[in-house]
Amino acid sequence: MAAGGRVTVEEGVIFGSGGGRTLRCDVYRPPDDVPVLGAVLLVHGGGWFSGDRSQLRGYGILLGREGFVCVAGEYRLTGEATWPAQIHDVKAALRWTRSQAARLGFDPGRVVVWGNSAGGHLALIAAGSANEPALEGDGGNPGVDTSVAAVVSFYGPAHAWD
Repeated sequence: MAAGGRVTVEEGVIFGSGGGRTLRCDVYRPPDDVPVLGAVLLVHGGGWFSGDRSQLRGYGILLGREGFVCVAGEYRLTGEATWPAQIHDVKAALRWTRSQAARLGFDPGRVVVWGNSAGGHLALIAAGSANEPALEGDGGNPGVDTSVAAVVSFYGPAHAWD
């Protein structure tokens, strides 16, 4: 894990595949002297057509210092693939995150999905469709549970019904 009280970052870790290409994430691990509280899957914004996992580095380090293992995953943008590729990739990242619980030292029942803007929208969809069977294109870890303990959506599109 981390040495000297610093968050450790593993960049470019393969978590699955989609559309014939490899999908990657960055993993942020708390310092050795900080108890692990759970895991957070971070989903970037960008209107579904821009952005990447690197824009979540600040969140990964901040939450890592507080005791959360963070996984900042990528998803295929709309210029590369049409809907539902984006949610397939987020669900693949969620399954991979849960599958790594023992290796990364967190309780698989304490996983949060967190996103900003378009990522917040995808986080809400992922949380609301937990445990639906993996679909074709949901590359990687098809038998792993996709339920989450919580969802955080920063300025993600949502509608409140009257």
